[in-house]
Amino acid sequence: MRLSFIVQVPVDTPANASVFVAGSLPSVGSWKADGLQLARAADGTYSGSLALEAGQTLEYKLTCGSWDAVEKAADGSDRANRVAHVGATAEPITATVERWAGLPVNANTVVGTLQIVQVPASGPHGARTLRVWLPQGYDEGDGQTRFPVLYLQGRAKLF
Repeated sequence: MRLSFIVQVPVDTPANASVFVAGSLPSVGSWKADGLQLARAADGTYSGSLALEAGQTLEYKLTCGSWDAVEKAADGSDRANRVAHVGATAEPITATVERWAGLPVNANTVVGTLQIVQVPASGPHGARTLRVWLPQGYDEGDGQTRFPVLYLQGRAKLF
């Protein structure tokens, strides 16, 4: 069975960076930091696949080829190992790297999702538009993790 990976990396990842899957099974190098190299696609994602037997469990992390450039949580803390259980059929594994160790965070880059919500009319003010900025990783949250969220409301005045 082929297990496929599709990985999104932070926007500040160098364009010439190599991305690898390092993990617990020999097919990904038995925890070698440069186990399975993924190929960069035109859209900036990285992908690759490997052969595994049904019933196997793979613990893994994503790296740039070194443990000094391993994936981290958005706040820079260590990220727990990812886990993939190989069943009879395999859906592609999609993963998002929030941050790399050893790479500086670009403070001028804002990453996240802006959602625009139309709030129906109520009271004398009529309908409103609410803008909600959600940080990177919000949609993949476990429901227990807290994220900073920015809510913008009001009417713009043109001068």
